[in-house]
Amino acid sequence: MDPKDAAMKWLAAGCRYEVMNSPDQAREAYCQAIKADSLNIQAHVNLGFICLRNGEFDAAFKYFSRAAVLQPENPESLNNLGYIYEKLERLGTAKQIYKKALTLDPKNIEALINLANVSELEGDYFGAVRQYKKAIEINPEAIAPSYCLAVLYERYDMFDEAVDEYEKVLVKNPLHTKAAFNLANICLQLGEFEKAAGLFERVLEIDPDNEDAWNGLGATYENLDSMAGRGILRRLDFM
Repeated sequence: MDPKDAAMKWLAAGCRYEVMNSPDQAREAYCQAIKADSLNIQAHVNLGFICLRNGEFDAAFKYFSRAAVLQPENPESLNNLGYIYEKLERLGTAKQIYKKALTLDPKNIEALINLANVSELEGDYFGAVRQYKKAIEINPEAIAPSYCLAVLYERYDMFDEAVDEYEKVLVKNPLHTKAAFNLANICLQLGEFEKAAGLFERVLEIDPDNEDAWNGLGATYENLDSMAGRGILRRLDFM
């Protein structure tokens, strides 16, 4: 069999194993794909993600680096490599790689978000905000940059701005439970108890087993002096 064809068969097998939640078998299949064709980029990328999920950052670095060498003009490969540098706490190198990805594709949302995250880790709040806003300007319907910007605002106690961004996220995706939960917590802190209750209830409609949302709803109802709230808190004692 042609080596490239053999590699593609192993690659397909690895993807099937991942769908079946069998990462060890998937890893072996991807290794066989690389053994058959060392230039198979997707096998390197998939192996990198398996290692990343396992916390094997050095191994992930090896595979993502190889993919970036094979595809030096591919922003996705550069984003993957930059992320590993982040995990290895080499933020300066990560930033350089993300900037290279943006040079290749100035509208690459993932690279902008990654660059914003590095800026925040470096303590550059305004740089992070600038990158998130640029990503939103490029694609106003994108959820990730709006959510990340909202989290950033909340982290710096800029609640009005955070509320505005979380509400935009929920307009784009009403089922975004993280945005609804975070917004509910802000409303609870600001004393907007009825709004907080509605948001916690929204989260629980989507995720009935969310214990944090139950806690939040109980605390909200307690502030409203509600018998229902006291009942929720008693219920949580037995969860």
